[in-house]
Amino acid sequence: MGASLLGLVCLVVGFALTGSMSLAARQQLTPRVFLPLQLRDYQAEPSSPSPFGISSSEYFDVGASPQALNLVVTAGIKHSRVALFWDQIEPVNTTPDNYNWSSVDAAILPLLAQGIEPYVLVGRSPAWAASADCGPLYDPNDYAELIGALAARYPQVKYWGLYNEVDGAVYSQVHGSSGGCFGEDDLDGNGNPDYADYAELMRLAWRAIHAASPNAQMSFANLAFDNFTPETQPPDYASTGGCCFNYDFLDNLLGYIKAHPLPPGEKYGDVLGFNNYIYYDVAYWERKFPQVGIGAKAQALREIEAKHGFDFPLVITEMSARATAASQSSTPEISPPFSPLMLMHAPAPAALHGVTPEMQARQLAEMYAQLLYYDIKLGMWWTWDDFPDDCAGYPCDLFKYGIVDANYSPKPSYFAYKTLIAQLRDFKPTNAMVTSKSVNLGFRRGNLRKHFVYAKSDIFEESSPTARMSFEAQRIRVTDMFGASSLHTDKGTGKIILTVGANPVYVEINP
Repeated sequence: MGASLLGLVCLVVGFALTGSMSLAARQQLTPRVFLPLQLRDYQAEPSSPSPFGISSSEYFDVGASPQALNLVVTAGIKHSRVALFWDQIEPVNTTPDNYNWSSVDAAILPLLAQGIEPYVLVGRSPAWAASADCGPLYDPNDYAELIGALAARYPQVKYWGLYNEVDGAVYSQVHGSSGGCFGEDDLDGNGNPDYADYAELMRLAWRAIHAASPNAQMSFANLAFDNFTPETQPPDYASTGGCCFNYDFLDNLLGYIKAHPLPPGEKYGDVLGFNNYIYYDVAYWERKFPQVGIGAKAQALREIEAKHGFDFPLVITEMSARATAASQSSTPEISPPFSPLMLMHAPAPAALHGVTPEMQARQLAEMYAQLLYYDIKLGMWWTWDDFPDDCAGYPCDLFKYGIVDANYSPKPSYFAYKTLIAQLRDFKPTNAMVTSKSVNLGFRRGNLRKHFVYAKSDIFEESSPTARMSFEAQRIRVTDMFGASSLHTDKGTGKIILTVGANPVYVEINP
């Protein structure tokens, strides 16, 4: 009877409360749906800007193909490096209202329409503007006018870059470049060091870009910072022959900038760009610095910055590892439009024999995980697509750096890239453990913890090293570089031992 009385009282109170509500309020009552609470996966911080990008080759722009655009978007890639050629836009000296915008619109607008952010590299000076298409200009105001007009026409573009690999130092010898040649003493004979000419170009270009698009970022130098000339390479440099680039260029450039301060509110640049090829990481940078891969080269650049009191954020405008071997014959002589410098980032063909597409996929995943761990703001894979086997009679089979082939069919690297983006997007670095046999890079997103782990291997030979790693966890989810997952438990011990190979895996702790 007591229970019945209590139920009656609750029913009366309920009717009383409902009756006290206005008709309009009662009509606004809606059903409520209760969803599971998932605090473990909660991410308090907003999503960070995506660092994942690719670079078109000279033979193909991603924006020219709906198929390519779809593959890029599907993978989660957010940036595409676009090379614009000044000599096409302004073949004769004129004003912006007479520029030829056709090639520019074709390269940029399809990317913007798909939500892909272009990183725009502006180079190849016309003959009327410079004695060399890659180096010091007769009047840097002409370039500032150009890039200011570009920034005004495309305010959605965040990154603008001033020539590629400006530390190139052998144009006067080979009459070719990889895009930039400000690394010599005085190529144009104007009495100023070429690094000083580049600094003045930076100053004027930064002012023009930011006047037109205040939120844009100007990327400067876009250094090779590898394969140094014998005259400039450091004494401990593990030379691969010594060719093309001035080791002292950045040091000289930043020294000039420090000695010539600008008025408040003005800058010489926003971010420092550099290119990265895995061969040089292994051959030199990892032997000089304790960081692994990209992190070692980044540390070298950061130390030069710190020497002059600067701390420019870093972006990688070109990063790569090759997929297939070149012919074992000697390197052929290259003629225009290919410069001898186009071979500068590849070791001798014999060293590349047997480098498989799976090995390239492995190296791509390693490099992007290193990029995330060492706080590089952006990294673009060169190239998006393989060069064709034969292009106009030139040995393009040497350039199989793509993550899709020449017909835009995905290679294993494409799927490795897609998996990496899905696994590590928005994760922040925590701690690393690097030994002579293995690499373990730790990441965190909110309460989620992951490790990117692999056994060290020879980058030129298909090898099968293994390493044992221990994780304090009740469960781990192990995902391979192509997305296949498996679950492992501790069987009550609180510790899980995992044997890993050369192909990296993602280990999620207590999923």
